[in-house]
Amino acid sequence: MTVSRANQATSARPAGRPLAPRALALAVWLAAMPAVAQAPVQLNPPGSPPPAQVPAPQVSGPTAAPLAGTIVIERIGAIDNDSVGLLGPGQGGLGIDMWRGTSRAVAEALLPRLTAQGSRAGHLLARRLLLSAANPPAGDGVLPFVALRADRLVAIGDRAVASNLAATLPRGAGGPELTRLAIDSRLAAGDTTSACAESRAVNLTSAYGQQVAIFCQSLAGETDVASLGIALLRELGDADDVFLKLIANVGGEAPVALADPGPVTPLTFAMLGAANTPPPPWFVAAAPPDLRAAIAADPDAGLGLRLDAAWRAARAGAVDATALAAIYAGLDPAEVAAAAADPAAIALATGWITAAGQTVPAARAEALGQYADTAALAGVAGLAAPLIATALDDIAPASDLAWFAATAGRAWLAAGAPAVAAAWHDVATAAAASDPEAAAATAALAPLLRLATVTPLPEPPPAPVATATEGPLEQLSAIVLPSIAPDPATTPAATTPAAAELDAAAYPAWLAVQPDPVGPRAARMLALLAAVGEPVAVSDWVAVIGEPAHAAPPASLWLSMQAAAADRRVAETALLALLVLGETPVADHSPVTLHGVVTALRTVGLTADAHALAVEAALAAGL
Repeated sequence: MTVSRANQATSARPAGRPLAPRALALAVWLAAMPAVAQAPVQLNPPGSPPPAQVPAPQVSGPTAAPLAGTIVIERIGAIDNDSVGLLGPGQGGLGIDMWRGTSRAVAEALLPRLTAQGSRAGHLLARRLLLSAANPPAGDGVLPFVALRADRLVAIGDRAVASNLAATLPRGAGGPELTRLAIDSRLAAGDTTSACAESRAVNLTSAYGQQVAIFCQSLAGETDVASLGIALLRELGDADDVFLKLIANVGGEAPVALADPGPVTPLTFAMLGAANTPPPPWFVAAAPPDLRAAIAADPDAGLGLRLDAAWRAARAGAVDATALAAIYAGLDPAEVAAAAADPAAIALATGWITAAGQTVPAARAEALGQYADTAALAGVAGLAAPLIATALDDIAPASDLAWFAATAGRAWLAAGAPAVAAAWHDVATAAAASDPEAAAATAALAPLLRLATVTPLPEPPPAPVATATEGPLEQLSAIVLPSIAPDPATTPAATTPAAAELDAAAYPAWLAVQPDPVGPRAARMLALLAAVGEPVAVSDWVAVIGEPAHAAPPASLWLSMQAAAADRRVAETALLALLVLGETPVADHSPVTLHGVVTALRTVGLTADAHALAVEAALAAGL
């Protein structure tokens, strides 16, 4: 969804003024459409529960002083639509005051720059930021703030969740863009029936809305009305070649040749399916993460396209390991290896499919260890690690598998289960004296476990007491806002405490088992350890002087992030940190960038997010 060209409703015209040619043609086409009942349409996706309703504010005039012992219900302020969210306190939200200290102008300048992330940790933080129920930034806005948040949820690949957010508002409160979002979320999910019902109910009159209506008419067999609409689009110049080719082939048997790029929208995606046409490469390359995930899960799409789409969606954090494993399940490893796809996409899939197919746990462990090595060489170690965890349910830490501890420990750290990773570390430690592989595993896992151990900074000074009247969310603190159940994939889990600091011998032992070149790997590990509060000796820094230089992030974002963190502006710090990270794969960021982002997040109390990012950055780099 883009907050731009509107799906505008037809406005009233002064009496006596003739209709413009476009409006006249549109009126004729609308008059030809079958009448539909204008019953209220639920905006949340089919099958999901209706959102909870916030009670309307009580408004009353002056009253006499209450009698002693009576219960008084005082008037409260109206609920601002921009304050609503799906994550409240205790559900993963960042707090109702998360925008304190940030102006509306600054927030509206920064939010449109938020795009899909290059890490799962970044994606989850972006989702929490956008879904949190909170008082909006202070000041007047140009756009509805909730619509801007929903727009960015679509951009990061959470279109369905964005539609759930929009559904918490009164009908029409979010403007035409949120109405379009309700339709698009259904089209992206393959639910054309509900999408068409919504389209008929709202009668969007933008060019896009007309295209949706024509598509729905074609699906319903209303060919005469659809043909009239197509003629109208041609006359007005609102019909692109891809739309015209696909609409002509709805229900056809043979696929349509689409060599030239066209719009990459949920409508195009739905029309491809209806026209029996697999998504062309240009569509996959430009598709947002949620459409890539849908393509990856489509068994009718070409294998190469599915593999590329899955890899790209996973790299953006929009597909978790469980969903990725489901996509790969049942694929033939030989066919995957020969597919026309990016080598990284093939490497990510092939080894896991082969290993997961092993029914004997010991044989599977050996195959998974080989897969981990291959994935590291292919540059997809960070994506492979949580995939490995999906195949470890029946492989428990045991002394006869101590040689496998490094692979299993990394996998469980990537999956957010540091306690299980620590159990594998304990197994390796017990066998280290007599087993060189176990000793290497012990050394490899110790710093990673330290990165996963949440160690909050000291409490910051209390924020200044607001002098203005409390916002409506504080007044309604006892009311449960529309919400979704807490989800481990949404809220970083608290990690199992380990030692507050590494043993003095841990870092030298880790260094001894690292492959060449040691310098860049050591610099990255030291930067991450320092960012989570681990003391780093000057001698260790001196030993890595001379590591390759990296491009620095834009000074405007970098310095703004540091200033926001110093002032404890929570949402602004999180947003700027996400802008610094951007779509760049987390393994490609410099140690300095990672140190700064992790430190900033810890400074404003987002410690679990900071540690999750540090672990992911280490694993993605093959540490």
